[in-house]
Amino acid sequence: MSLCIAWKYEEAGNSKVYFAADSCVTFQGEEGALELPYGGVKVLALPVRIIPPGTKIPGQFGNPFERIYGMAFVDGYVPAFLLKEALSEALLHLQIAGAPENVTFLQICDFVLKFHRHFHEELRRHLKSQYEVSFFFGGVCPATGRVRVAKFYVDFDSETPVYTEILQGGGVQYDTLGQPAAERRFRQLFELNLSAPPCRVHFAVWRRLREILRDAQFRFVKGAVQHGEFAANGNFLFSGSMDLDFIEGRLQSRLFIRGTEIDVVHQAHGFGDFHLNYTYALPFDEDVHAFDPSHFWNDDGSGIVIDEPVTVVPHENDWADAYVSERDFLIRMTGGRALGFEHIGSTAVPEMASRPVIDILVGVEQVGDPRKPPFDLRLRNYELAGDCGIPGRALYRKRDDGMFDLHVVQYGGEFWNRSIQLRDYLRAHPNEAGNYGLEKVRILNRGSWTAKRYLTERAGYLGQLIALARARDMNNPS
Repeated sequence: MSLCIAWKYEEAGNSKVYFAADSCVTFQGEEGALELPYGGVKVLALPVRIIPPGTKIPGQFGNPFERIYGMAFVDGYVPAFLLKEALSEALLHLQIAGAPENVTFLQICDFVLKFHRHFHEELRRHLKSQYEVSFFFGGVCPATGRVRVAKFYVDFDSETPVYTEILQGGGVQYDTLGQPAAERRFRQLFELNLSAPPCRVHFAVWRRLREILRDAQFRFVKGAVQHGEFAANGNFLFSGSMDLDFIEGRLQSRLFIRGTEIDVVHQAHGFGDFHLNYTYALPFDEDVHAFDPSHFWNDDGSGIVIDEPVTVVPHENDWADAYVSERDFLIRMTGGRALGFEHIGSTAVPEMASRPVIDILVGVEQVGDPRKPPFDLRLRNYELAGDCGIPGRALYRKRDDGMFDLHVVQYGGEFWNRSIQLRDYLRAHPNEAGNYGLEKVRILNRGSWTAKRYLTERAGYLGQLIALARARDMNNPS
């Protein structure tokens, strides 16, 4: 399986159409499925040439139609390349009894469908599995001059390949192919971005697709984003992509061409006398420049980098259960020295979009020096991050085995009371909670996908909510 996205949107009065996919290839070995995360080529180019009859007399029946079409596929890797290679040859030698400029995109799709059905039937007859392939196919329609896109897939009822045209409406249009769970998750995340305009569509697609690739629950959707787009002349063009990894508190950029990391190849084998003159899409360039690797405190050499990539996702019902499970472990580990625990932050508010990090408030009698751990939580994979700029707090952070922030503060103190006030206010005012969730998404849509930049932009809105929550408590004393 895999995940492919086709999308279209308006920019400066022009419709732009793109394909993107992951780079994971799955093989069947003796011990089951084996994944090759990088190196799989899922986005392809198909030259199309339609010549008129009587070509020995130039211009009598019109000129040849020549364009480069695009294809992005999922499912069986071998069937996809058999189909692609056959189409690459056939589509270069089309001839029609008439003017090529009168040919429609759907006529070309009908031709492609005949090959799709042929390979589907042949492979199904001879192979036990891995004979299906689904794909996006698009290019300039000779008759209209517009880029049009079709989705080819196997109909479950007839068990026969079919196609349907997509991306026909105005505004933002998109479609997906691939692992059903990954498709559903991408749609859920991308729709969240679209719900908080203005959305920078191109960047949102890249970032949400990358989140799917980094999510361990989608086993066969991995690797790097590969990408192609239809240029102003209608030809399908590739670009490389920049990806990011967060390693030991540092953002590290990596350059890929169609799923292959170029620096790895170069370092291992070199390119001899050649240099790769290639164009790269840089959707995460803002993150690199905004990222702040400074330590919040390091007087004793134990400071850690707080900044990190962030996202906002729809509310997940299992966040409440994850809090209870983690709290129960923490009660045992703190040995009664904690006076109270509370689930705070957006993950504690039903139906509210949130960063997928569960905030746990831990009340103690006195915090003391935030550089000296009140608790030793290394067995639970927590690292101490000092006060992170908030006096009277010790922050613990965990990013493996769940995503948690522990805010250790004075029980009944200002931070304790303010955090609970805000949570209870948002729970009691679902419209305010919904608007706050959309504001978080708008911050992402403006380009703030690193923690410190995101928190800075959120500060003003959050301050207003805290004031409203405090006023509510003052007007409704218990």
